[in-house]
Amino acid sequence: AKQPEVHFVFRGFETAIARAGKLLEDAREEVYLNADFDLSCFAETFHRLKEKGVRIVAFSFYDLGLNREDVEFYTHGGMLTAHQPSRLMLVTDRQMTLTADCGAFANWSGQQQWADGENFVGAYSTRHHLTAAAGKVWTGNVLK
Repeated sequence: AKQPEVHFVFRGFETAIARAGKLLEDAREEVYLNADFDLSCFAETFHRLKEKGVRIVAFSFYDLGLNREDVEFYTHGGMLTAHQPSRLMLVTDRQMTLTADCGAFANWSGQQQWADGENFVGAYSTRHHLTAAAGKVWTGNVLK
């Protein structure tokens, strides 16, 4: 049976982090995330998820310095010097998504929704599965 779509629209970086934290805590199998800012605010959550056996795959175009054994981290290797954080995308258990970005005037906004694998969840998760599967062509988790 198809579950109903749950859709939240929110504003503010702190709200994005809080909603992402809640989704992470509720994950049971796998997490895929893309961000371009320091993820240390989720360090304890990442540790708890790993203890529960949840696979965590993160990707960023920037080197976030995410040297953790509980997260598979992939990057193009650019450094974060003088960078304004602008993106957070998260999929948990191929069911729930959260997307947020920093729009004009540095105002963060985003949305959270439950969805089936036919739409964004499927596309985004598939992209991250392929990224992780391509790990053999990555050197030290940096795409060369």
